[in-house]
Amino acid sequence: MAAVLCSISTAQSIQQNDVILGLGRSDVTTSIQVIRGPREEVGGEFEAAFWDEPFIQSVSLDNLNGLSHNPKGNLLGVNFGAGSDTGGSVFNLATTDTVISDQLIGDTLGLGGSGVSVSRLGGLSISPDNAKIAVMGYDTGRVLVYDYVAGNALGAGASLSGARQTSSMLSQFDTQGTAWLDSNRVLAFNADGRIHEINAATMESRTLASVSTGGGGEVNRSEFTDIEYNPTVSPYVYATYGGFDRDLGESISSLYVLDADNLSLIKSVDLSDSMETFREVSLDADGNLMASQFIGTLEVDPIIELIPDVTDPANLEDNSSIDWHIPTIERASFSGLDVALGLPIELTTKGDFDGNGVLNAIDIDLLTAAVNGADDDPKFDVNDDGAINNEDRRVWVVDLRQTYFGDANMDSVFDDVDFVDVFIAGKYLTGNFAGWADGDWDGNRLFDDQDIVAAFIDGGYLKGERPSAAAVPEPSAIVLMLLGALSLVRRR
Repeated sequence: MAAVLCSISTAQSIQQNDVILGLGRSDVTTSIQVIRGPREEVGGEFEAAFWDEPFIQSVSLDNLNGLSHNPKGNLLGVNFGAGSDTGGSVFNLATTDTVISDQLIGDTLGLGGSGVSVSRLGGLSISPDNAKIAVMGYDTGRVLVYDYVAGNALGAGASLSGARQTSSMLSQFDTQGTAWLDSNRVLAFNADGRIHEINAATMESRTLASVSTGGGGEVNRSEFTDIEYNPTVSPYVYATYGGFDRDLGESISSLYVLDADNLSLIKSVDLSDSMETFREVSLDADGNLMASQFIGTLEVDPIIELIPDVTDPANLEDNSSIDWHIPTIERASFSGLDVALGLPIELTTKGDFDGNGVLNAIDIDLLTAAVNGADDDPKFDVNDDGAINNEDRRVWVVDLRQTYFGDANMDSVFDDVDFVDVFIAGKYLTGNFAGWADGDWDGNRLFDDQDIVAAFIDGGYLKGERPSAAAVPEPSAIVLMLLGALSLVRRR
């Protein structure tokens, strides 16, 4: 859908610390707004409304060119959806040039992939490498991930593909937020207080932590959660819960500050008296947390709250939010927001211990050394259970590297070539130190019979990378020969 609403110059369009406010309204002239101003009481003022796409609620600037929430990147916006039968949709919105256009790039009806159930949508977030987005299904309670190709910041050229969703469900019929721990792992904040981690490739999920919201499907509440993590600004994860208890007639607004390494709770802050119920939150470049909120009918009711300097949890106090923006035109009870940053992203991949940007044999050897007592750095606790052991090796191989025990050359398949490579290395049954590429797959730093047993138990031999190759194959001649050799060696 093309639009020409407000001429926007590349110099004066979106600036650092501008707040993009999605009101989800039918009025195209004010549905998406830019709010600008100093971080002080009632400091935010309406700057412009550049777009004419209605009903956009959850919004996020992408990370174009390695800049977090790039002011000159692409603005993605989610139309929550008119009903459960039509579902929500995702738009690419321009941030530069004199003609503002918008482009529908994904929905739950097949645009962007057919691997998801029809659902209204919320909780938009974009991966640090700008290659994936995550949203929450309101009707299904499932986390959805799409592969994302960025547009040209002119409202064109973006696309979504590979739509996929979790099999497990969060709470249904609540708008719940997502964030990215890194470019492979999504966080989702369940209204019942559980915080889930989702592998963006396999869509497997697990519960990492839980906080006390008092919410979820068992209570009669209208609920809204969000979660924010941006290490370019703060080392902490921020989870917010907003609820209105229909039985008690009470509003609840809670902020939870969490350790990004293990999601342990550092501080819980009650903001129920200083603001209305939370909607979406976003960090600004100065470490303030900006929050959209439920808004009443009075003209003095604010829609954006400021929670100052959340980077120091020790200074956070209950009911310390500040009214930042009081709308003078369009008002909405359900809103989303994002803050323009433009800060360089230092891309880090979990399990990349040598920092070269690739998960390789060096990394698994460093992890194996840590498991054997050489290093107790928490970075080696890749499954975040508080211990460094062989379960971390399994998670590294299976979940992070997404390969098989036995894949000696790290080409993501376990085949005859791997056996040739490890026997050429000449460490088999010598008692000499061996690394992953030498055949040490069980982590005892030797290459012996147990490594071959461990590899075959894992079950990846000749499966390849494609599901169509998942059938168990007949043993090849080289493997039969190797097994025979093992038998002879053992008899001696």
